[in-house]
Amino acid sequence: METLDVEQVCRMFGLNKVWVAAQVALGRLPRPERIGVRRCWRADQLWRAIAAVNPRAAGRAPLRYWPSLVETPGHSMRQIPGAMVQDWYVGQVTLRVVWPLPGLAEPSLKTAAGLRPVVDRLLKVSVEIGLYGPVLIAYDRHGKPDERAGGEEDWAVYADTIGGTAPHWPYTLSPPAVMERWEPGIPVAEVAATPEVDITPLLQLAAALPDASPAQRTLINLARTIQSRATDSARNDLEIFAGEERFRAVAPAVSPMPVPDAETDDLPEDIRRAGWLEVLSRRDDLAAAAIHRLRVWDGGEALPFSKYETIDLRDPHSKEWAARLRPVDQPTVAFDVVRVNERGGRIPHRPRD
Repeated sequence: METLDVEQVCRMFGLNKVWVAAQVALGRLPRPERIGVRRCWRADQLWRAIAAVNPRAAGRAPLRYWPSLVETPGHSMRQIPGAMVQDWYVGQVTLRVVWPLPGLAEPSLKTAAGLRPVVDRLLKVSVEIGLYGPVLIAYDRHGKPDERAGGEEDWAVYADTIGGTAPHWPYTLSPPAVMERWEPGIPVAEVAATPEVDITPLLQLAAALPDASPAQRTLINLARTIQSRATDSARNDLEIFAGEERFRAVAPAVSPMPVPDAETDDLPEDIRRAGWLEVLSRRDDLAAAAIHRLRVWDGGEALPFSKYETIDLRDPHSKEWAARLRPVDQPTVAFDVVRVNERGGRIPHRPRD
């Protein structure tokens, strides 16, 4: 069992020696025991004593000093911009965990720390999947990494602190409504994976087109391909937990909803090309958003106008050709593609993007 001397106690719990000495004198904290040349406390006993008189100080300590619980503590879940915030109530102490949501701006850790009850330390589940799975990062209330815990917390220790099993929502499988409904012991929820590219404009435009037209088939095919890849990625993330001993106490709270495998090559090239030409001939914002999604997905491999050429008007034939050009009052989406290629691949902003 780890022991702490007064210097370590002050550093780990954010206290000062005068306060510690006063609490010992009042009998609110146990007296330290002499171990060798040091006078120390057992970390678990001291945490419980500090939690009884100063819950916020107890909440500042790394999880290895918190008690291992037999029963699951109370909890709550709420949403802030960019994240879900989960509170575990370990006695009078609040353990706060921040779960970033996909497709949104980076959440403010200062905002999360300032929710009631205010906490001086919180944990954030990393968006990135490392070699051994997601990292649980400890931060102070100002959003700076907490070096007292080495910047990270161990998932197994976290699980012990909240009753032995830690629920987990992979980044792409974290719908807020499902997370808010979660309670210990409920069945695993089946949810749709969130793709890295928003497919909503593709499906909206497909719904507005004639059935089985090349454009509709092309849009649905791309949407299915993107959703299929997202589902495979989420499934792979979950498999990391199954194969790692360090995640033995982590239980996925969700599973990816099955979707058919799909690739853009499932459609013949001539149909895809005809479909995108039809989309390019439109002038509405949905068509612009659909082309934007395609370019984000694969750079627009199926699009025409992949190159541009500078016309030298000093040449008489070029000059005659240019004289026949007429201004366009309402440019089609194809003009966006030309401008993108001219700008070196920079995608212009449209309202739905």
